[in-house]
Amino acid sequence: MLGEIVDEVTRELFLSEAVAYLQEDAADTSEQLAVREAVSRRLDFLDANFLTALSGFIRATEARGDAALAKLLTTIRTEVLSQVSGRMPLAAQVLDRVVREMDRDVRLRILREAVSEHARKLPDGVPGADLDTLSATASKFIDEMEDQREVPDRRLLARLCLVREELRLLREELRFTGGAAADGLPPEPVRSNVPQRCAAFLKELVAVGDPLRRVALLSRTLEQDWDGAAPRQKPQTSFQADQPDWVRPGRFLATLQSMVVAVETEAAADKAVAMAASASGKGGGAAADAAPPGAKQAPVLQRLEAIRAEALSVLDRMQAGSGLGAGYVDGAGAPAAAGVEASGAEASGAGEPLEVEVLPGEADGGSGNGEGAQGGKPPAPDAEAEARTAGPSRRHPDEVVDRGLREALLAAYGLQGQLAPDAPVLLVDLAAVKRSARNIRNANHCPPALVDYTGREFVVFARLPPKPGQAPGPGPGPARAPAGAAASGAGTGTGAYGGAAGAASAGGAGIIRVAPLAVCRQLKPGEAGDRRAAEGVVGAFRHATRLGAFKTQRRSANKTVPGATPLKTAGLTYAVYTRTSVPGLYAHQLGRPDREDAMVGVLRAVTGVLDAQHAPHMRMLRAYGRGHEYHGKGTGPFCTLSYTSNYHNRLHVDQDDPPLSFITWWLEGAGALRGGAFRLANLRIRFTPLQGTTLLLNTKELLHGTEACAPVPGRSGVRRIGAALWVREAVVHAWRQWRAGAMARYRERVGASGVRDRAKAIRKACEFAEKEVAKQGTGAAAERARVMREGARRMPAFCGDLFDEGAVRAAWGLWDVRTVQASAPARKPVAV
Repeated sequence: MLGEIVDEVTRELFLSEAVAYLQEDAADTSEQLAVREAVSRRLDFLDANFLTALSGFIRATEARGDAALAKLLTTIRTEVLSQVSGRMPLAAQVLDRVVREMDRDVRLRILREAVSEHARKLPDGVPGADLDTLSATASKFIDEMEDQREVPDRRLLARLCLVREELRLLREELRFTGGAAADGLPPEPVRSNVPQRCAAFLKELVAVGDPLRRVALLSRTLEQDWDGAAPRQKPQTSFQADQPDWVRPGRFLATLQSMVVAVETEAAADKAVAMAASASGKGGGAAADAAPPGAKQAPVLQRLEAIRAEALSVLDRMQAGSGLGAGYVDGAGAPAAAGVEASGAEASGAGEPLEVEVLPGEADGGSGNGEGAQGGKPPAPDAEAEARTAGPSRRHPDEVVDRGLREALLAAYGLQGQLAPDAPVLLVDLAAVKRSARNIRNANHCPPALVDYTGREFVVFARLPPKPGQAPGPGPGPARAPAGAAASGAGTGTGAYGGAAGAASAGGAGIIRVAPLAVCRQLKPGEAGDRRAAEGVVGAFRHATRLGAFKTQRRSANKTVPGATPLKTAGLTYAVYTRTSVPGLYAHQLGRPDREDAMVGVLRAVTGVLDAQHAPHMRMLRAYGRGHEYHGKGTGPFCTLSYTSNYHNRLHVDQDDPPLSFITWWLEGAGALRGGAFRLANLRIRFTPLQGTTLLLNTKELLHGTEACAPVPGRSGVRRIGAALWVREAVVHAWRQWRAGAMARYRERVGASGVRDRAKAIRKACEFAEKEVAKQGTGAAAERARVMREGARRMPAFCGDLFDEGAVRAAWGLWDVRTVQASAPARKPVAV
């Protein structure tokens, strides 16, 4: 059929141009007219597969570079759609016009015109239709899409659901304002037989007080057919048994409206009873002391309306397609870490990244981070206390389910009572983690995350091979990898997700050696102490950035995404390949005590949070550094820190970092951010950092990266600050050698008489030695080496031993290795 249309159009155009050439006149048949006539003669014979085939031909011709044919085929498709639309009923034509518009205000304008008093005489080709017919037609389209096994177009479904909600609001508006269009307009009919699975999911949502968590659940449920939304329900009829049972947008909103109407009806009945009792004089004083009629239903209605607003926000993101095609996506439909390739097949089902809204006064440690779903309204009062999202989409297959082993692991590291009660504890096999990292690099593909721990605290332990002669721990249990865990060649497969976790849940006697890979903690801005701590950190960063305390540094291409916001650093460094560079502060901090003081303020504020959130490992790092605080009292055991804002980078490891370092995240300003999830790729974990999320991380073993992040248009005043803190032995050793050598050179050449302040003397000595090095020109590197060799010789007397390697209990390249009795509920930790 398509070939016939193309042949006819080509022939008509050729004949028209030939006649025009002979008559020395303009052609009387345009391409548009020829296409219209050819399509109209065959419109009755076109079936549903025609447009699918036509779209495929258009893509093929564009790929081949045949622009003329691609243009003709596109004109044919436009004309077919136009003529099919013209034959549709009036209500369907209105909906066809409406669903072409992304903007809500434009859609409402078209709908108002269609249902106005003079709808039959409207300009611009908008046909007239009544509200009942429009609502029924929209519901029919939604039901037909949701009754299919696979929803063919979720963006279209989301927009249709929004249109139906806009029609509902328009109905309420007309009933309130009156007018001819509202004459005899009944309330919107609601479903009496609501889908049981949708009702179960809605019941669970009503019980969730945290708006962020509700939005996370809604996003996961509405953007894809998620089996974890609610338990499967037994079909009530044989007809329902043949239909898909998923919680889908149209069904969910219909169920929500039915529940709202039921609660409102109950409240109205209570009011009627109260009025009747009041009129009859019954009840007396007892009635005066009772709650006013409808008070019992008010909180439920408020929660239902909040859920409706949140669901509409999720659907608005879906219909806008924000995020689609703007970045990489993984196999689960979640945005993949930047710079990691994903196939086109995976991209087709992409979902939306979590959107975090920060309300005015909250970002600087205020009471929570409400979800963008509320459209700028503050969260419900009961949610302001926590304002966190929780609840992973499913249980990670390596999560420890044996309570005794879980308590033993936490007790071994002093974490009992420190984490949230529901914090997942994972036990993974170290060999499998390494194998997964190799697979991801080789495939250049990020496997889908199995869990989203946004707003949740969690711990990941690696299980090490036993020592020679040591009895192995409990044998692996049955592989428990969920469907799809090994779907990607980059994933770890059941070997990783069966062994350690199976042993963890099987119990059994035996000693296992473990080490922490990740410990994630969350501040609670609803609590006064945490709020003040967050305010202090954000204020310190604001002051430091204003003074220029951080400066952009070059990073390797395998970590950096072109065009992303830069990573800036401050603190100690040693650029060994820069001839005139000497160990010490970054160049932009030299001679600027205000910048150094601002950096110290940041370190003290962040260290205070880490001391409270990660006390056991902060003690370990202090013991490792023998109590040295390189930037002054209260700055912690860190020599260097980084600063980013709305950062975005590639999956990578930090081969030069120590086995354990910290990453922290903070929110400044007010507005909304979309995306920015942090990925632990070879653990298949992701989470979106919130206010005061802190992470102790093994950056050498875990591939990690940050997804793209963008402010929501119109609400772009918020920034997500990311800051990493670490100590590098090589930098500290070089810095100490330089200081000791500079002091020796200074005393030899100048003398140190009259200088009683040791810190001032060292600073003057370093300045003197740096000038000596710079004067050597091409021999600067050799002169620097001479100073540092002298410093190495004098270091024991100058500053003593710098590090205590025994404090970190290292093995297999990991720190803090301990043994745990797998079968015991808890035991005293044993250092290895």
